[in-house]
Amino acid sequence: MSCSAAVQPDCRNCGSSTDGIVQCHSYRSNSIKFWVLDALFGTLLGVLVVGFHEYLIPDNWPFWWSFLTSMSIVMILQSLLSFFIGNLIGEMEAMVPGGFIGMGAMIIAYLPFPNRFLMFAFGAGTGLAISMVFVLIDAWFREVSMEALPLHRSSQKVRPPSFTLRTPSWLRDLQEIAGAQRRAYAQKVLFANMGESVLFVAAGSGLNFANFPPHRNIIAIDVNVEALRRAQSRAQSYDGTIQLMEADVQKLPFQEASFDTVATASTFCSVPNPGQGLSELHRVLKPGGRLLMLEHVRSGNPLIAFEQDMMNLAMRFLGSDVNRETVGTVRDAGFVIDRIRSAYLDVFLIIDGHKPSTKENKTFSAKCV
Repeated sequence: MSCSAAVQPDCRNCGSSTDGIVQCHSYRSNSIKFWVLDALFGTLLGVLVVGFHEYLIPDNWPFWWSFLTSMSIVMILQSLLSFFIGNLIGEMEAMVPGGFIGMGAMIIAYLPFPNRFLMFAFGAGTGLAISMVFVLIDAWFREVSMEALPLHRSSQKVRPPSFTLRTPSWLRDLQEIAGAQRRAYAQKVLFANMGESVLFVAAGSGLNFANFPPHRNIIAIDVNVEALRRAQSRAQSYDGTIQLMEADVQKLPFQEASFDTVATASTFCSVPNPGQGLSELHRVLKPGGRLLMLEHVRSGNPLIAFEQDMMNLAMRFLGSDVNRETVGTVRDAGFVIDRIRSAYLDVFLIIDGHKPSTKENKTFSAKCV
């Protein structure tokens, strides 16, 4: 099996239609409006952190008490802004730089300034500068090959929290909308490689259906009946066939080798046992069939990974783990990963792989140069 056979061309940097995608713009032209929002988010967070620190923390407090209170303010502000503004620019795209912006603005708040205007100006400038640094780093990640990521064998123990917060439907809708426009480009690039018969895991309210190529026969599953009900109208609008079904990826009600393609989008951060779920996907996928994933993973950068670990203390009670080593888990399930690309830094990845065919060497790992 050659590399060219294993990886179908996607629409990156092309100017023509690809498998039903009417027009494929470059990542840069698609992202200018989001970069502007990133800058506004960073500036606003910098100003808010400085302001809250200035007006809520008395000058006569002991340093460590002041510092711990200030850190708490940073975490609360960053979380709130990431959640609500994240619906415009993407939750991870807000949360990851947000922690660094908040810490930078907190340091600014401790520095002596002759007047408050200058202090707020430096806070805003710090937030703007850090947000733009992340924009540049993200642009760099888009241009590098990531297939050589170190192979991590997942050793994490699956420990679901004793309870999860039950959020109302309107709040779940906000969470699903988070970054939908920003991620549409990555989804269209990935889903262009869909075969004819497709299993899509975690349909949610169906926002991802607009990014599917047309004329496919798709079964979209979810464990949430209410979400499937909300997805019904979007399924009916699809130019092809989408059948909605209540099912759990950890115990799929399908026979072996039932699908040409299995696809996921921000799914395995919320599957209680990702290894079991991926093993089920491997079982129902035909030999040689494609695995298409857009998933949150744990960063290879120690500082960002530590921030993800801190985020996860709260995120797990919303039913999500944002720090999983999904690349290693995919390989452990028996898939061959053909291509890995960045959707945001190295914390949100486009994973394009396949199930080895019966004639293919199980240890073969395709790598495109």
